[in-house]
Amino acid sequence: MPSLVDRLFVLLNNYAGMGAAGARGDVFELTQTIFKTVVSLIKDAPELVLSKKRLQLLLHYVEADVLDTQKQATAFSLLKAIIGRKLVDEKVTDVIQRLRELSVTSHAPHVRAQCRQVMLMYTAENYPLGKNPRKHIEFYLAQLEYEFEDGRVSAIEMLNSFFDSLLQTTVDTYAAMCLVKLAMRMVNDESQKCKRLVALAVRKLFEKVSDEKREQLFRIADDWLASSKISSRSLAAQVLVQLADVEGEKFSSRLDTVLQHFSLSLDAKHDPESVVPIVQSLTRIVRQCQEGVTKRLSSPVFDDIWGRSASLLRCGDSADVRLAAGQLLGQIFAGMDATFFDGASVAAKDLCDHFCWQLGAKKLTMELAEQAVKNLVFLTKALVSDGELQWLAERLSLVCRFEVINQPNEAVKRLNVFKWVAAVAMKNEGTRLDVVTSAFLPLLHREMTGKSAKNTEELQQLAIEVGDVLKSKLGEETYAKKLAECQKSANAKVDLRKRKLAEETVANPQKAALRKQRKQAAKVTAKKRKIAADHPYRKRKIASLENNTEDYSIE
Repeated sequence: MPSLVDRLFVLLNNYAGMGAAGARGDVFELTQTIFKTVVSLIKDAPELVLSKKRLQLLLHYVEADVLDTQKQATAFSLLKAIIGRKLVDEKVTDVIQRLRELSVTSHAPHVRAQCRQVMLMYTAENYPLGKNPRKHIEFYLAQLEYEFEDGRVSAIEMLNSFFDSLLQTTVDTYAAMCLVKLAMRMVNDESQKCKRLVALAVRKLFEKVSDEKREQLFRIADDWLASSKISSRSLAAQVLVQLADVEGEKFSSRLDTVLQHFSLSLDAKHDPESVVPIVQSLTRIVRQCQEGVTKRLSSPVFDDIWGRSASLLRCGDSADVRLAAGQLLGQIFAGMDATFFDGASVAAKDLCDHFCWQLGAKKLTMELAEQAVKNLVFLTKALVSDGELQWLAERLSLVCRFEVINQPNEAVKRLNVFKWVAAVAMKNEGTRLDVVTSAFLPLLHREMTGKSAKNTEELQQLAIEVGDVLKSKLGEETYAKKLAECQKSANAKVDLRKRKLAEETVANPQKAALRKQRKQAAKVTAKKRKIAADHPYRKRKIASLENNTEDYSIE
């Protein structure tokens, strides 16, 4: 074995230092084969003695080759073998510092990944020189503010690997420092990818630390949540979500403190960018601690949450705030029974009014409308009297009529309200079913007959499906009778409109003529729009001719 090692180093001395000449042809293949043989000897030889000089020579080659794309793989393999065999030399520290920087600054993803692997071996596998990881952890925490996203991502992944691989006692030592630095990046980082990875790293940190240290970290986050600054509360909320994800229902023991502090942040006067993460975080905590939250619904702190949620549901400045508030209440509803409202401080009718207000907004997204309708389906169960149900049905029918008259090109309101009709009809009988049918069958009949100019097929299909639900509940005969009444009423309205127009033509011919001119002008405009849509090249040609005319105009 010693003679083999001597011969290998003689060959390395002759060929590995040839520079550019050694990077071509047979010489390159020879040197790479020699290095691979050395790697195998270091990893697998039962007894191996390398002099300090020879070890430093190998480390010198590693340091030189780690940036060479042709030699990188062998260089990393050699360094891993040296660290894995726990061969000690001061030169190793210099190489590690170089790789630590490359793990963040290198533009090549595979180089960053290899550097991280070496760093993890150096710090986590009991290598004699890597027993104190503090300087490495501090380095990667500092790189969380690195200017390029790839570098920050690499630093986060390295920290995540530290949390996963280091001993619990070691992670406990640096946990508070890591939490503070990581939490700041959850709020301040511009990259959504980095924010997501930081959140995962915080979760990993909570998973690894001891129960005693986890309690200490919770107190730090709770202090942030009690801060007078909304930005600090937003940061704390996102940290506590990760703790709730780790502890699950066990987090319920912390709810009394957490909910009290959360309620102070549920105010639409705050900046939406801070309020939305807080509300979303509370929603996730409720999901993780559904049973614990349900037990506290009648507590004073929840009375405050019910009251403050109203201002969020009606936040006119931000649809995101309204959506987040609706999702929060939807998650709370998921764990409670509608009978809760019988003696509660909050009235189901008031909450219905808030969600109807959301649906009535001129600018309404599909996601917001769907969440509002889901909540209304649950709250409808709490409207015990037929009068309250009729009030809600009339409010929602007005929402649909508003869209028909003022937003004929939109269909979000009708599509979602019709889904509410189907859901409520399936769960009710008798007079309650009659209330819903009377309020909405005329609207459904209108869409069944394809009266809408836009979204006709989608509305028609949904209206037919909802009509089938009503038919199955009412019976075919009753349903057909009510549908015929709707047809008769619709025909009567058309006849009345025609009669009024005819009377106006006689009584005020000038106004009738103007109306006819406007109608004709609208037809011409619509025809031009259709031609432009079917033949876009005509539009470009006209624009080109107009530009040419301007060029030759006489001033």
